Amino acid sequence: MVTRVKKEFVRRSLIEMGHDVTQAQIIAIHKLLQFRSGHLSSSKTANAYDVSMSDNYDGKLTLKHPIYERFLDMKRLKTRSGKVRRGSFPIHNRIVWGHMNELIYKLKYGFVKDVINEIKTDLEIN
Repeated sequence: MVTRVKKEFVRRSLIEMGHDVTQAQIIAIHKLLQFRSGHLSSSKTANAYDVSMSDNYDGKLTLKHPIYERFLDMKRLKTRSGKVRRGSFPIHNRIVWGHMNELIYKLKYGFVKDVINEIKTDLEIN
């Protein structure tokens, strides 16, 4: 019973993080970038992340994004005229690692009696 509750807690935490990262990236993209094709913005949909669970407490959160999102986040970008622009658009690393620290804290300290009781009622466990 406890193992089912713990697995559900990990699954919910990963789903929440995937949603939060996606929403934070959407806000950052709209704030920092000008759109040309709209592909980067449209890639941040509900299926931009995937959560999978194994038999033990391990969970896996996979974030899906276009490869050039990572290049936009790096320090040097080449413009159309061939010049190198120094600076970055913090739309990936800052957001992902910031939320990762929050997830670690939540998994370490967030499994309290209130959360356990809420999950038990959702799963209809006595």
